[in-house]
Amino acid sequence: MARSTIFHDADASRARESGDDVVVVLGSRREAISLAPLIRVMTSSPRWNVSVVTTGEGLSPLARTLESLDVVATEDLGIDRPGLSSDALIGRAIERTHAVVSRRRPSAMIVEGDSTTVVGASLAAFHEGVMVAHVCSTVIVPRSRVTGVAAVAAMNARLIAQLAQLHFVPSAAVSTSLLHQGIDPHSVVIVGAPAIDNLRWILRNKPGRSQFATVNRRILVVLRHSETVTAPLDIITQVTARLAGGVDVEIVVPLQHRLVVRSVIEGRLGSLPRVRLTGDLDYRDYVATMESADIVITDSPSVQAEALTLHKPCVRASEDLLDDYREAAALEEDLEGRVEAIFAESRRLLDDEDHCVAAASAHDLGLGGLAANSMELRLRSELATRGQGGRVRGDSQRAVSVASDNGRAQ
Repeated sequence: MARSTIFHDADASRARESGDDVVVVLGSRREAISLAPLIRVMTSSPRWNVSVVTTGEGLSPLARTLESLDVVATEDLGIDRPGLSSDALIGRAIERTHAVVSRRRPSAMIVEGDSTTVVGASLAAFHEGVMVAHVCSTVIVPRSRVTGVAAVAAMNARLIAQLAQLHFVPSAAVSTSLLHQGIDPHSVVIVGAPAIDNLRWILRNKPGRSQFATVNRRILVVLRHSETVTAPLDIITQVTARLAGGVDVEIVVPLQHRLVVRSVIEGRLGSLPRVRLTGDLDYRDYVATMESADIVITDSPSVQAEALTLHKPCVRASEDLLDDYREAAALEEDLEGRVEAIFAESRRLLDDEDHCVAAASAHDLGLGGLAANSMELRLRSELATRGQGGRVRGDSQRAVSVASDNGRAQ
């Protein structure tokens, strides 16, 4: 299997087969998991010349994830450095991505998520007239509903929506949120969740090792990779602590968070005898652990989709609690009720086999597992329609005007 290698100043003059050049920009574990299925499909075809560009330093977790997914990074831009302000980060992202685009002259750039780095990379591609294809996995939240870090992510999502010319989404809900931003419906493609493609690929090709160690009833708790303490984190840690009081359970909690969130989780759950905090869990081991779990508890829609793909019942904290923590704290009574409801449902899933079976099979996953093929086919069609390698420089001024008009309409 190919190993993941990361190096600077890749030779842009290397021999290439005929086909469209595409740059894939990624900088986090989540982005790698979302984009790896498409990268594998495209690199296996002579139709494409794919360059995978990573954005950050301190890439050990990302490098391990890329290796486990058989993705080889072409070069690293060194954009993400600890302590950089948002202004400095987006400036570096624009400058260094612009250099890559100018050197490689790709037909398209593919990005995922709502980070500041993705905004900068998308701007650089847009200014060069290169089509931006965006894998958008979450609903775009109205700016008025959130503050703090969540507000930054919401604004980033709005900006990327205007810059991208092609949008790959997992569901009708995400599609609708883009349409509310004034996005052309013909540019929005519902493909399912790419993470499901990866999960099934791992099970077939690179099975990992489960972190469960006993024959007790097994609970996997997966918390969103948040930079702040949120209401769902409060709820799920309280539920986990209560479930740990049962003598017949084993609870695994992977920790892949920023230091402030990690320290909170460790403080609340680290001393509980039936809770195991695994640290930075390899993606293959994460999949194996989920496959051997009896139930999954999470605050992430993508984790819920993964669990249901494996026919594991999943309890999820409602997305309406993903706003700023200070707002959610004012709803203490409501939060206590939700803790009780999630705890009760979790216990019922553990104790009632019929209910557990029904919960694991109650959801239609639609296109789950076919995302990468759907995206690759649409990219082929889109570039063929655009012609001349998919470059859209001649339409840049019109696109800027449309984006401005859409922004004023919101």
